[in-house]
Amino acid sequence: MLARVAQNLYWMGRYMERAEFQTRYAVVQYFSTLEAPMLDHADFTLRSILYMSGTDYDSKVELSDTEVIRKVIFDASDPTSVVSMVNNVRENARGIRNNISTELWESINKWNLYCKDYNRQTFSISKFYAFFEQMRGHVAMVKSDMVHTLLHRDVWHFLNIGVYLERAFQVMKIIRSKISDYTILSNDGENRVLLLYQYHILLKCLEAFDIHQVLTRGKLMNSTGIFELVIGNMDFPRSVNASLNKYSYHLKAISEQPTGHDQLCDALDLSLKGFWEFNQFDSEDMIIQHLEDVNQRVLKLHTQMDELFFQ
Repeated sequence: MLARVAQNLYWMGRYMERAEFQTRYAVVQYFSTLEAPMLDHADFTLRSILYMSGTDYDSKVELSDTEVIRKVIFDASDPTSVVSMVNNVRENARGIRNNISTELWESINKWNLYCKDYNRQTFSISKFYAFFEQMRGHVAMVKSDMVHTLLHRDVWHFLNIGVYLERAFQVMKIIRSKISDYTILSNDGENRVLLLYQYHILLKCLEAFDIHQVLTRGKLMNSTGIFELVIGNMDFPRSVNASLNKYSYHLKAISEQPTGHDQLCDALDLSLKGFWEFNQFDSEDMIIQHLEDVNQRVLKLHTQMDELFFQ
């Protein structure tokens, strides 16, 4: 496989996952401001949305919910916006059109056209949830075509390497963002109502709320159980550990293995073994340090992928 093809597939997977996570984070965060515990913290929440997207903004200017969503989701001139990322998925796919199925190409095109044709100027916040539901449908179709219309060989593996590396990165970013949010909003946990509500939002951002309820059988939320689920639970597909485990699987399954591939896999196995042994989920300081260690490893994996496969 040509390095250019592998690189395009990898970035298709990354942009696809990033667009999905960023859209879901924005919609969950925004609608949280309509609930009683967060009614007085709308500006704080809008800044959290901008921070997660990496969008620049003037901290001295009062924020408008409609303008923030327009910027984060629809601003085609901003490379961090969702529509820019969906367009990047399409452009990477276009560059390797002969390496993917017609069905996958068409579903990516439909997704991109939906975002491109959406009238940013007439968007109102009342339409946000309807937009989100349409986005969910397009993402589901693209991922379904990935699974069902591609041979599960190198093309499939490079796509998934991008998906799972980005997933691990996004989950860690959301966890760290929400730790910061609830520490500030709840006055270091003194405001119990706001603290519990931010736990709820963290789970909703990862679509983990129902799973958490099943595991805890409806018991009162606590940070230990939540962090065990979203970081360490190998049975939860969006946990950090499960995402990196999937990344490792697809990396090892690549058939065209350049010099250095085995060493990369061996080093990754050692790192993952250390990550999986982490069990101090009752210590927020240790969790923050652990996430920083894992994040640095993920950034290093990206660099190693680039050097090994894309040069």
